[in-house]
Amino acid sequence: MIWIYAHIKSERLIFVCDFIFGRILQEDYTLVYDTAKFNATSGIKLNYSNESLEGVQVIPAGLLEETGIRGQELNTGEWDGLPILFTNYSEEIPFDIFSATFYLITRYEEYLPAERDKHDRFKCEGSILSVCNH
Repeated sequence: MIWIYAHIKSERLIFVCDFIFGRILQEDYTLVYDTAKFNATSGIKLNYSNESLEGVQVIPAGLLEETGIRGQELNTGEWDGLPILFTNYSEEIPFDIFSATFYLITRYEEYLPAERDKHDRFKCEGSILSVCNH
């Protein structure tokens, strides 16, 4: 069982956790919104907040707390030679892996104003993942 503490309930976080832990890793997880309950659990713990709690901390970038769609500051970087989005100052995991996952699997950027092709499709050249120019 993986225990995940979050300071607020978020449909986007639930969606991402179902994807990562349910579909990809096929691991049971529980989202906890109460610090006392989270502290009382044992096992693998992820702390998705700015609070200092037990477990591996993932500092939220804020995307999963939102409900609408707006331009995002992606704060790109590298971690162990791999590109990352939503970087932060954490020493454990230096980016918001949950926001990055949400941004990528929902194709979030395609809902934002962008240059479109003649069929009104999002141009791959405009994507953060673009390999069109390489």
